Amino acid sequence: MYRIGIDLGGTNIAAGLVDESMRIVDKASVSTRAPRPMADLADDIAALVRKLLERGGLDRQDLAAVGVGVPGTANRENGHLEDANNLGFDDEPFVSVLEERLGLPVRFGNDANAAAWGEYKAGGGREDSFVMMTIGTGIGGGVILNGKLWDGVNGAAAEFGHMTIRYDGVPCTCGRTGCFDANASATALLRQARGRRAAD
Repeated sequence: MYRIGIDLGGTNIAAGLVDESMRIVDKASVSTRAPRPMADLADDIAALVRKLLERGGLDRQDLAAVGVGVPGTANRENGHLEDANNLGFDDEPFVSVLEERLGLPVRFGNDANAAAWGEYKAGGGREDSFVMMTIGTGIGGGVILNGKLWDGVNGAAAEFGHMTIRYDGVPCTCGRTGCFDANASATALLRQARGRRAAD
């Protein structure tokens, strides 16, 4: 059985077709173009899944599930994507919308947590405790503790991006001021570079 992993980022949506050996056999991506309605993003994700199936000569029955890493809080109790500031979402029924379009089981989790778990599994569990930081449109993190993913309270154990580092800093997409994310993410660095260039 195959699986498809989706990285729903603030800039791109990347999809990978993965075999039983955890080998990526094909991949595809599209621009996220956020903010826009959740239904539109779900349509793009479904199109990526169909594309990978078609290119691989596979049917839906060949897929065990689709896993999605999301840039926000993945509420696994109700399947809602919460606090996805870089997408412009506050509370969306992510899993049910995607399962309706795909006709397949969907599993989801915070993208940085998923990245940390992927590193742990890919490394064969040689290091049973570590911290991982992701830097892209935003800044995130994942913590593996004694071979288990540590979510913390409300799934926010490793939300490094929303630590305040400058109380007089710039506004962040989360609504606060001076977050690490607003000062050091790829988005923030590009903004700073453009500002410097314009000032010269």
